[in-house]
Amino acid sequence: MKEDDHYPDLLSEFSPVDTQEWLEKARKDLKGEEPLQKFAWEPNPGIHIKPYYDRKDLENLPDLFPDHPLVYSEAPDPRFWENREAVRVSAVNEANALSLEALNGGVNGLIFHCNETKEINLDTLLSNVPLPQTFVSFSTTENGQALWNDIEQFLSAQGLENTVQGSFYTDNRDVELLERRVRIASEGFKSIGIQCSMKNLTGPEELAYLLSEAVFVLDKLTDLGHKPAAILRHLEFCLSLGVDFFVEMARVRALRILLYQLAKAYQAPSFTPMDVVIYANSQKWIEEAYQPHGNMLKSTTTALAAIAGGCNALTVEPENAEDKLDRRIARNVSNVLKAESYLGKAADPASGSYFIETLTWQLVQQGWKTFVSWEQKGGFENL
Repeated sequence: MKEDDHYPDLLSEFSPVDTQEWLEKARKDLKGEEPLQKFAWEPNPGIHIKPYYDRKDLENLPDLFPDHPLVYSEAPDPRFWENREAVRVSAVNEANALSLEALNGGVNGLIFHCNETKEINLDTLLSNVPLPQTFVSFSTTENGQALWNDIEQFLSAQGLENTVQGSFYTDNRDVELLERRVRIASEGFKSIGIQCSMKNLTGPEELAYLLSEAVFVLDKLTDLGHKPAAILRHLEFCLSLGVDFFVEMARVRALRILLYQLAKAYQAPSFTPMDVVIYANSQKWIEEAYQPHGNMLKSTTTALAAIAGGCNALTVEPENAEDKLDRRIARNVSNVLKAESYLGKAADPASGSYFIETLTWQLVQQGWKTFVSWEQKGGFENL
């Protein structure tokens, strides 16, 4: 027996079906109704989803990454993402205890939301947290200057300036603070986190917002003499995920494409699609029709979409952050998808899908169209 006989072509017994054959059969089953109209769907303006796709739908799509395959990690698995647990800092000792609980529960990253207190002792907050092995991220609104001062002092005192991993988010866009952040030595610490602060945006509009703020940061820092490629390697982009499985998967992929195109526009040829860092955040979702544990159902499908789409870091928010079991369920979504569903073994599982590739390209086009429109009206500072 030849080796190939162990792996027969299981699809050879099925003849291919083209779109016209499918339409004829669908019309018959629908008693004359037009399936392309009856089952068409428009999740966002300009995004048109058909009920049927085939190889022909890919023929007019561009080769988006002719020189750079979308492989996100080289070893030990082709696909790596950070399981990042959110910890709200109101009392530093309590936040530290929650952090150690999360690390003992299997996460490899933490994000500290520091809006509830202005006095944060990082030595206490990060006590017994293994650094630099653990990804440590910080988020604050108006307290960005003071918190960044504390981070700089802590990293210097601990000798972690070159090795720390994580990110930093703040609504403070002061140019002096931006320049201090981009000067951090460690490329593993994405010191300029970009997230959407506007509410009720469509999926393509959120992509456009992230692009606009990236242009704002790039323009401010290149004016000060910093190289675009160096700036881009300090950026991380936070994408808030909704409930639509396929759209959210395609949005993560579309964001990577758009940011890579932006890097090319800034003449940063050394910056590849793999250098784009996307942080996916699955916020808690409560729908009475799906209770109890509706958030567990939503977070699982959302996390799967984000991972299949290519996120680099993922937070699954628990339904009740005060409940230990809810926290454990939320953090284990990522752990189970990696250790039991083996999602880390496939570099880009959505690649080649007629539907997902087409949907991704539509989101790219609509996101770019909105971005250009906003730039023509003055860009990020006028949003």
